[in-house]
Amino acid sequence: MEKNLNIEETFLFNSKNVYITFKKLNDYLALIVSIFPILYGISEYKFTDMSVYIICALIIYSPNYLKRKFKIVILEECKLITTIHIGLHTILGKAFHFYEIYPLFDSILHVLGGMWLFLLLFSIIYSIELHFTKLDKNKIDLKATIITFFTVNTLGVMWEIFEFVADLIFAGTPGYNLAQEGSLFDTMTDLIENNVGAFLACFIFWKIVSIQKRKGRDISQLFRDVLPF
Repeated sequence: MEKNLNIEETFLFNSKNVYITFKKLNDYLALIVSIFPILYGISEYKFTDMSVYIICALIIYSPNYLKRKFKIVILEECKLITTIHIGLHTILGKAFHFYEIYPLFDSILHVLGGMWLFLLLFSIIYSIELHFTKLDKNKIDLKATIITFFTVNTLGVMWEIFEFVADLIFAGTPGYNLAQEGSLFDTMTDLIENNVGAFLACFIFWKIVSIQKRKGRDISQLFRDVLPF
């Protein structure tokens, strides 16, 4: 293991060269997932879809902005998960119509969305906790986990409100498919799936942390080495 490994924003790779390669591939994938749906949207020229594609492209690059703006740690793995989740929604879900072809695709995306949000938000919240709190490591881990979980729930509720409002505004617009289909069942299952994803991500994440700790890589120390404060 390299001496200053922990200065790299990754929790899975022990080699700096592997990390650099992974980061480059991640950047290329982010570019493809951002541009392809927009080009497809231009060819289709559907206003609602184009708006979604542009917003999704901004979301893909938002972790880089947040990291530079607020001097926080966002692991490279979180950026990859962000790109994959957006790609599943824009490329497979909308461009290739997986939402219409496979009824379970929307449920899968909501579970994965809960996982994605948990991992991304934990990285941000953990950075903030390390900076502002004087608690010991175990209490910081627990506090950051709880705050992250409830933040995921809050964003899930906000997303359902957004879908509800969008359905009211764009219902009847050519090419627009109702997000909630006027169903309370759809809204509640989305929220439940979001929670399932968050629970799964929490379990998997701390399991990986435990495994990596036995290999000498501590998540708290990694964050402290990267953070400027």
